Amino acid sequence: MHPLMSRYQPAPAVRTPPLPAMLPAAALSMAEVLALHDIAQFRRLRIVSWDAGVFYQVIADQSTPRYFDVASGRERVDGDRDYAIALARHYLAEAGLPIAAVTRVEAFDADYHAVNRLLPVYRIDLGRPDRLRVYVATESSALATLVDARKALYGRVFTTLHNWRFLGADDALRVPVAAAFVVTAFVTPLLGLALHVRTPARTASPPRVRLHRTFGLVVSVTLLASAGSGGFHLLKSAADRADSSTVPRRAWPEIASTTLASETSLPSASAETGVIVVDGKPYIRSRDASPTPQTSAHHAAHAAALRALPSATYWASTSDTEAPVDDAPLDDEHYARSLAQHFSGRPGAAIASVAAVTEFGGEYGFINKLLPVYRVTYRAPYADRYYVHLDSAALAAHVDDFDYVEGWTFAHLHKWQWLEPIGRWPRDLLMMAFALGAAVVGVLGFVLFLRRPA
Repeated sequence: MHPLMSRYQPAPAVRTPPLPAMLPAAALSMAEVLALHDIAQFRRLRIVSWDAGVFYQVIADQSTPRYFDVASGRERVDGDRDYAIALARHYLAEAGLPIAAVTRVEAFDADYHAVNRLLPVYRIDLGRPDRLRVYVATESSALATLVDARKALYGRVFTTLHNWRFLGADDALRVPVAAAFVVTAFVTPLLGLALHVRTPARTASPPRVRLHRTFGLVVSVTLLASAGSGGFHLLKSAADRADSSTVPRRAWPEIASTTLASETSLPSASAETGVIVVDGKPYIRSRDASPTPQTSAHHAAHAAALRALPSATYWASTSDTEAPVDDAPLDDEHYARSLAQHFSGRPGAAIASVAAVTEFGGEYGFINKLLPVYRVTYRAPYADRYYVHLDSAALAAHVDDFDYVEGWTFAHLHKWQWLEPIGRWPRDLLMMAFALGAAVVGVLGFVLFLRRPA
């Protein structure tokens, strides 16, 4: 099912977040708009635009974002809903796209799975015959996923037969039962191989016996690899769910509105402009337009790479000058270090290296969704890696050596990524052939069991 799910699902017409429109010449400053609406503190403030308007998006607490026109300062009623609709139309490249329903989603469900990671999101139903719905995250302007009737059907089949969700969402029942069957699936080929070694093949054996033996030998190694890596992944995923949330954590501390200068200059247009916190101090960050997506809407983005890492400029929030740090301009590497220290609680001296990650691969796979990110590696005794997404101030992934081993075994033994050099279609067809072979072995074995001598 997995190759079918990754191949036959809706794709967006546009993969990059929308660019903001030009700021009007008489735009009010961030500080002026916040003061106009008596917002003394905020957690998130950035510039977005749609419908030929430019707005300050403000999150004052954990509630729904609010939107204020940069020219007049007026708040847009139902702004978050309107922005979600605009994002859906942007990613589908249909300005007049009719909307049937808009729903705010704050928890994963049978239609919007935890693998999508982003919350909260809006579900935009289009009312089309294919029942296409678009999931967008207004806080980051990201496309979370697209779901149509076919993908929903594939998802139900996959989660039922592969993830065993029919046992309920509670891991207390599902994980032990699934683990017992995984152990059985691992032991069965071992017993078959032992029987093959101890019992030589007989040319006089019935054809069905010889066929069962031959197919069993061919698929035994792949069964061991799939069951072993699958069991490892099952237990590791259950432990991760018990330990923390699936949703990326964000560094959005409260910022006093008085720290923003009333006359701070802002660029006329950029891909992402907003207020951030570096080493406990607020700054304004503006990132240039990126030629590639911040998020991956589907598995085809496995190989998507950023041709060039977009550059960013930082301003002190109390002036219109570039922000210095230790007599040098503040840059993305320093911001990445600050975020890693926030999420890890460790001093900056423990950081061994900082590197930009511009494509999915290795221990940072497509499941982590966010690109580009920075990998911050800590020295021993930690030796773990924090992947931070600067645009949303989010922890995209935390990987230690144990996580790396589990990820490597799952990628190469369960999903056969070691065969990617031959091409995705040949690899997927080969995987499906061996999966079918395993099913044939099971059916033949059951037939032999039914026809065994009394």
